[in-house]
Amino acid sequence: MHSQRDFVQKTPQLCIVRYPREEYFQGDIDIKKFRALKCLEVHKKHIHQIVDVQTLRAQLEYLICNKNLQTIDDIIM
Repeated sequence: MHSQRDFVQKTPQLCIVRYPREEYFQGDIDIKKFRALKCLEVHKKHIHQIVDVQTLRAQLEYLICNKNLQTIDDIIM
């Protein structure tokens, strides 16, 4: 369990993707445990489902959003 926690905390890049054939997940995705995250990619998943993006904003160097924003305010706010 300790190595799994270390793996999550040291992960520099995370890609969250919804594939068309998968059942739609309506819950929240909490990413606050990814403390070393530099790059976050979100594809076809609503950005409001990703919890704690604002907390990690200072450390994120790249935020890639593909087919998931209604307006630019979705990521600025």
